[in-house]
Amino acid sequence: MADCWQLVPSLLIVYLAVTLIQPAMVSLLSRYTGGIGSLLQLTQQQQPPMIASAYQQASRLKTTLGLILGPLLISSPFSNRSRYYLRMVAYVIGLAIGSLTGVVAGLIVPLVRPSWRKNIQWLVARTFYNLVSPVIGWDFIVEGEEFLEPCYRGESHVLLGNHQSVIDILYLGRIFPKTCVIMAKKELKYTPLLGQYMTLSRAVFVDRHNRATALETFQKVGHDMKKHDLSLFIFPEGTRSNSTKPSLLPFKKGAFHLSVQSKLPIIPIVCENYSSIYRSKTPMFERGRPVLKVLKPIHPIPGQSPEELLNIVREQMLVALVELSQRPHSVSSRCSASD
Repeated sequence: MADCWQLVPSLLIVYLAVTLIQPAMVSLLSRYTGGIGSLLQLTQQQQPPMIASAYQQASRLKTTLGLILGPLLISSPFSNRSRYYLRMVAYVIGLAIGSLTGVVAGLIVPLVRPSWRKNIQWLVARTFYNLVSPVIGWDFIVEGEEFLEPCYRGESHVLLGNHQSVIDILYLGRIFPKTCVIMAKKELKYTPLLGQYMTLSRAVFVDRHNRATALETFQKVGHDMKKHDLSLFIFPEGTRSNSTKPSLLPFKKGAFHLSVQSKLPIIPIVCENYSSIYRSKTPMFERGRPVLKVLKPIHPIPGQSPEELLNIVREQMLVALVELSQRPHSVSSRCSASD
């Protein structure tokens, strides 16, 4: 039975996507079969077979979708699992819409206003956050946002954030500054929509399995950041922690090599542990107001090694994580609790 439940999100996403695409297909077909106006006046029997078939398919898909969503909606007040799937579907659809927006912006912005190409990821991040946040009921409280102001002025920084789950994309949507791009694993480059959007918006892809290539990438990135007045966001843990405690995985050294070699300050960003309102292993996805804390920029000191800088930054982020978990009534103070 558990295996069947795991198929529900995928089925919902497929049916939603196809249902949304169907009207566009019908509209496109109608333009080549005698004009929209005349087609709208046709009865179901008078419509060309291809158009009628498209409408019938859309109707069947909507019915099927209703049969799937109906029980989830009805059971959601009583079931963590139902709320998890409903919110996850909304999240993934929002992510797809955001990626599609990024692809369109990536194609149009360089032609209309080339200087705005470095703001495409900011535009998409804000669009995604404002679209999805009200739907899933998450509202991030940001502390220390003033430390991001230099990024808006075009001063290059390395931004580092802790990585708990796929939901971290939402907190990026809330605090991602202008003139900033994200670093991601090379595999994401080939993800439909997301990969095309990231490529068009100057995202930096790194091969995590090839240290020599990764270091070469960081050297080139440092030069490009200063040349184009860009900042770079990195998840230094390299992968999701999925932790239920205020903790951090070991940091990768690449970001700190970049900071030391290019003399770029680091801005640490800490999202409190939210496992009390989101977990994927034991499905739970509830409303909440997690705190995001932007820490004071840390400047590399001449003669400082990447390892020394790494230890300083990681310690400050870990202290902030623990401090957030000790606040009364905070999301992370309940991180080990379950509904």
